[in-house]
Amino acid sequence: MLAVLCPGACGGCHGLCPGDGAARLDFVPSLALAECNLERFTAAIAHADRALRLADTGGRALMLPVLHAVRGLANAHLGRIDAALADTATAYEASLLTGSAWTASAARGLSSWLHIWTGDLDVALAHADEA
Repeated sequence: MLAVLCPGACGGCHGLCPGDGAARLDFVPSLALAECNLERFTAAIAHADRALRLADTGGRALMLPVLHAVRGLANAHLGRIDAALADTATAYEASLLTGSAWTASAARGLSSWLHIWTGDLDVALAHADEA
């Protein structure tokens, strides 16, 4: 199952997670963050993209905020600031819709960091205050 979500990510994990991919999406944010920690940002984005498709088709809306946030983090590290800002905005909006204060705060924190990079300090400060 993990091989379906994350081909090549963990050779010894095949068959670890029985069932369909949408049922085990809770593993993907941690896996994508691990890829970020290993500086494999393209792989992190691929995991998040695949999981976002499965979450959308599998009715797992609660996974959307964290998946967008981790994809935003990976895009930021690749210098794709516009894509990262779009992901953090989506993560924030999805957090509000799903009632997740933790992911809303994380999304605003990441957005603040990105706005510092772009030099938009007023927005950065506002998002940091909200986070």
